[in-house]
Amino acid sequence: MGHSKSWFYKWMERYRTGEELWFKDRARCPLQNPNRTPLEIVEIPARRPHGKISSHWKNEVDHFWLAVEIPEGTVVPPDGSSRDVPAGKHEFRMER
Repeated sequence: MGHSKSWFYKWMERYRTGEELWFKDRARCPLQNPNRTPLEIVEIPARRPHGKISSHWKNEVDHFWLAVEIPEGTVVPPDGSSRDVPAGKHEFRMER
């Protein structure tokens, strides 16, 4: 077969479980990462040729809050609207 004994026994054990999809590959990545940044509060800074860009948001029960600092450009909030904004720091709050 060209495979090791451990490979064979792995597949034999899966077959013996009786699961309907025993033959499907399974992800090896952990289901949880204790070092992951919670999605409720995130801050992402970056330095670009035109200046500093940073994004900070909070996902709260009744609203989503977004703070950005940009050199110049357009911010597209999660509600799909588009707003042209001048360079600087800006805050947006979207009600749920």
